Amino acid sequence: MAEKEESVVILKIDNYLQKEYAAIVKALTKNGLLILYSPGIFKANSKNRQNLQIGSIVNLEYFKSKNVDKMSKLKKAVLQIQPNYSDKATLLFVSKMCDFLENFKQNSSEVFEAYKKILEYYDSYYVKLTKNINIDSYTFYNYAKTYLVSKFLKYNGIHPQIERCINCKSPSNLCDFSFKQGGYTCGGCTINQKWTKELKSIYYLFKNFETFCQIVTPEINNKIYNNIINHLIYNGIFINWEIIKKV
Repeated sequence: MAEKEESVVILKIDNYLQKEYAAIVKALTKNGLLILYSPGIFKANSKNRQNLQIGSIVNLEYFKSKNVDKMSKLKKAVLQIQPNYSDKATLLFVSKMCDFLENFKQNSSEVFEAYKKILEYYDSYYVKLTKNINIDSYTFYNYAKTYLVSKFLKYNGIHPQIERCINCKSPSNLCDFSFKQGGYTCGGCTINQKWTKELKSIYYLFKNFETFCQIVTPEINNKIYNNIINHLIYNGIFINWEIIKKV
C-alpha cells in the first residue's frame, strides 16, 4: 500500500463488526468519496477518534489500497477545522450537508472548498454579519445551505447561464431568471420582470458567498433554494438530504 496524505470532510463513522474497536470512515476528498478501514479508533485513548469529528475538516494520512476490492487503511488523523457543535443551527446544517456531500462521487473540489469556506466564515465572517445585518445562526446556515447545494447544479451539468441572456446573449438589461429555462433573460426577449434584489441574489450566489449573504433576504433565499431543489428533481436527480413531500 502506498502512503497518502490529504484534507477531507468526515461524513460518517460506522462500527466495523469484524474487528473490535475498528470503524469504517466515509469522507469527502477533493476527488470524491473515500472509504477507510480505521483500526482501534473506538479505544478510549485513541487520538485518531478524537480528531475524527463528523462534519470536520481533517488531514488524513492513510495507506491507499492498490486493489479496488479492498479498503484503504487509516494511519493518522489531525483535526484542521471543527464546526461549532455547541450551536444547534450548526448541528442541523452539518447533519444535513453530510448526507448531501455523499452524492459527490468524483470531481468534488469545488464543493469541498465551498464547505470549507462556510466553516471558516462561521467564526470570522458570521460575527461580522450579525453586527451588520442582524441575522441569527439559523439564517446564516440557511444561506450557506443554498450556497452549497447550488454546487450540485454544475456537478450534474445543469448550471444556469448567469452572465448574459439565454436567448440573444446580451449581457445587459437582464430582468428575469429561470433555472428550468437555463438562466437570465433580458428585457428585449421577455416581458417578465423579477425584483432586482432577487436577480442580484441569484447572481452572487454563484459568484461570491460573502456578497450573497449581504444582499439576500430569508424570503428570497428560501425561494431560490426551493427552485434549485425543484430543478434538480425535474432533471431526475435524487434528493437524499431533504424530505420531499409528494403532491
